Amino acid sequence: MSYELATRLILAGFFGASALACLKRSPAALAVLVVAAYGMGGFNTHIGTAVSPEKVVTLASSGYLVFIDRSWIARLRHFSDEHVWYAVVGVFAALAAAYLLPFPQENVRSHGLQSPALRPLVQTYSYLSYVSLYPLAILAFSRPINAWRFLKSYAWLARLQVIVALYQLSGAPFIGINRLGYSNSFAAFESGGEMIRRLYAFAGEPKALAVFLLPAIFISLSSLAAPGQRSRRLWFEVADLGLLVFVFLFTFSTAGILALLAGGAYLLPSFSRSNSASTLRLVAVFALIMFGVVGGSALWSESRDGSSLLDALVGRSAVRLQDEAPDRLEARVLEYLFFEQPVGLFVGLGPGMYCFHLPGMTFAKGIVPINSGWVTVLADLGVVGLLYFGLWIYRVTIGGSRRSFRSTSATYYIAVFQGAFVAAVFLHMGTGALPFIFLFGGALTACRRWPMPKSKALAGKASLLGVSH
Repeated sequence: MSYELATRLILAGFFGASALACLKRSPAALAVLVVAAYGMGGFNTHIGTAVSPEKVVTLASSGYLVFIDRSWIARLRHFSDEHVWYAVVGVFAALAAAYLLPFPQENVRSHGLQSPALRPLVQTYSYLSYVSLYPLAILAFSRPINAWRFLKSYAWLARLQVIVALYQLSGAPFIGINRLGYSNSFAAFESGGEMIRRLYAFAGEPKALAVFLLPAIFISLSSLAAPGQRSRRLWFEVADLGLLVFVFLFTFSTAGILALLAGGAYLLPSFSRSNSASTLRLVAVFALIMFGVVGGSALWSESRDGSSLLDALVGRSAVRLQDEAPDRLEARVLEYLFFEQPVGLFVGLGPGMYCFHLPGMTFAKGIVPINSGWVTVLADLGVVGLLYFGLWIYRVTIGGSRRSFRSTSATYYIAVFQGAFVAAVFLHMGTGALPFIFLFGGALTACRRWPMPKSKALAGKASLLGVSH
């Protein structure tokens, strides 16, 4: 089967599944499809703009909220939700700036949907479609059973990506990376005089696979540290988690590795506040995983004449950032905002408009993207928009956690979804993770609003890797 035919079939499949979920009024099914679509980003095409399974599902989700189920409007009247509305206002304010702030016309090389007239509208829709995943998640996770089913589905989707990635690692023939219609045979970088291949599975890009897997890893760690978690399938969970970490490391994603370290450091205090049994279990699991990483590094070094896996990871992340820092696009954009366009620093250059303010950022079929998601938000929406996003994140994490919860089930799910949410927020420092930020932020908010169950029937626990109920 050709890549083009496979792409059409997969896009059609996601379209059909999304339409069916809308007809059945199932936001929970749409939430699962959002995660599944992100993991299938390797199957995309170009029709004026990039079309991927993720865009198909987010379009269906937005349509569901606008035309089918508008009960989310009443549910977004809570104090912690007001900053979402502010963020939407910030997007529209930046849209006005897109058409008011001048830019050099010689920088314009793209056309169609990527032209200066239409690109701000396309990117505004993208922002709104990602924000819409927040109310979608609040509807989807209104009951504990939906959260349990979502985690179970995410578990199997993660395992599928791991199996595909291991197949790719074996050296067997595999689909190339498709960027705007141009296929590359594989992703690789040089370390110690050798070319090291990076895993991407069906996600299409190594960093996309890292974005898909890191929330799963944090959910798993959070589930092990959550109060009351049972250890019935602990060894199975450890093996599954170890494979997730192994494949994640072999993406050699700079954004992923830094998010793993930063997110882990952020969550560590909350892990330490768990009960002693959960903490000891987490320490034991962490020790086993580190033992596996060290053992894998030793085997890697032996097979590559002393080239260490740790050296490759450090060289791909910290050393690479240090070497490229002065020339990175993020540095150019920040310098332009601070020294040449201070008005744009405050209100933004407009959604997607940074590419027309800097030379060499556009070409016939599209634009050169900024890697850092938060720098992109700053360039598009300015300090005002970035502040609104930051306040919303604060309300979802720190602000909302001050509330006391009576439901044991809610306490558990809050722990695991907070792990996923933190992973997405830190991932967005180095790549795009807005869909996961709003999806897991909505899931976390929904769990906090569950009423106390009338019986213990719904107080079961579910981990991503050893789901039980």
